[in-house]
Amino acid sequence: MPVTPHLVSIDAIPMFGSNVSSQDRLWACHDAFVDEIGDDIIAGIVYDRSFARLKSGISEGMITHGQWVLHISLIMEGQISNGGVAQLLKNFPHLIEDCLEVLEFLALLDFLKQLQLAAGDLPSQVSRLRQKHGEGPTDISAIDVSWDGDDLAVKTIDNDFKLVFEDRADPQRWGCVPRDGYCDLLCRRAADYALDHIDQFAKIAANQ
Repeated sequence: MPVTPHLVSIDAIPMFGSNVSSQDRLWACHDAFVDEIGDDIIAGIVYDRSFARLKSGISEGMITHGQWVLHISLIMEGQISNGGVAQLLKNFPHLIEDCLEVLEFLALLDFLKQLQLAAGDLPSQVSRLRQKHGEGPTDISAIDVSWDGDDLAVKTIDNDFKLVFEDRADPQRWGCVPRDGYCDLLCRRAADYALDHIDQFAKIAANQ
């Protein structure tokens, strides 16, 4: 039987107040549109197939285009906010092409340029390793994947994504990022895309 992407069933389209941050809206989209089954499908591609691109799941019928955009955006936001560009490229080198393509799709062209500079020749390294090892299970820790990116580009992205950790209890300080910066625009556009394309994620129960 043909494989079809997993969609969740929801009662209504999520609504957000004007005071909700772009980051909270993006993660709320995950909570609304991704269940345990959906997380397992993504994990099966991202973690169990070391050199697989998440985008390959679209052609395989495992995920939708919207699910690809949402999950790659979440990975970028979570990894860079937590540990900077270095953490993203160390933990998910095989997804660098996905990250660059999602930034292009969301028309975040300045962010795209900076991440290209930061990643250096990592995309071509990963492409060569994918051709050599395929997309099946591989012990990625045993393979030397490194990059020699532009330090200024790394700092430019890291400074924009940097969370304020000094006082987590203060909502004015915790999670602050520059408005209209790379992180804010990524979260805002990815969330807007998800909310404008509900059929890529869910079936509204009332319409069934």
